[in-house]
Amino acid sequence: MEKLSLLLRDSTSQAHREAEGADFIKKLFRGSFSEGEYRGYLWALREIYRVLEEEMHRCQDDPALELVFFPELFRSQALEQDLQAWTQGLELPISPELKRAVSAYTEHLQELGKSGPQLLVAHAYVRYLGDLSGGEILGRVLRSRFEGHSFEFHDYEFSDFDQKKNLYRERLDQIGEMMPEQIEALCEEAATAFKLNGLVFQALSASGVSEVKTATAEVRV
Repeated sequence: MEKLSLLLRDSTSQAHREAEGADFIKKLFRGSFSEGEYRGYLWALREIYRVLEEEMHRCQDDPALELVFFPELFRSQALEQDLQAWTQGLELPISPELKRAVSAYTEHLQELGKSGPQLLVAHAYVRYLGDLSGGEILGRVLRSRFEGHSFEFHDYEFSDFDQKKNLYRERLDQIGEMMPEQIEALCEEAATAFKLNGLVFQALSASGVSEVKTATAEVRV
């Protein structure tokens, strides 16, 4: 039987490429976004991770979820610190499009927590392994673009990212061996996680366009 970690990677490769190709993600890695856009990004992530981690805490006794329950990877508190540092009391306007995309994501996570907590493993896989891979590169880009700003989201209490990723994959493989009947559902749910992330990125891109148009209109007046 093929390992779950490999099946998850292969079955989501197309969805992964589509998410990485989103306009907002390209702007992040180029460092060509505004501070307002980044605040919206932090808000969206804060909401998503808060709900994901609430559900993981609540369902941590689930045999599958227990294997990938690594509090050292949790990001909601770090995101809260970043958001507070970046807003500093400023009003944080969130577009209706972004609110809808984030709500769709968080409501889906809450429903899984009730009906199929083992499927939260797929969402944890997409978010946390992504943080340890492309997220490490993004952290360097952000620090060079906004020197002196808060990037707690990209700071961990450990330094060996490869060791942590390998351990995570080993745990995923254990889940696959323990419940082979769930493998297909987990792969499908991981693809859903990428799609939900993609909707958030699209909304962030639309918010950025609106922000530019608003600023241009104000200049013309």
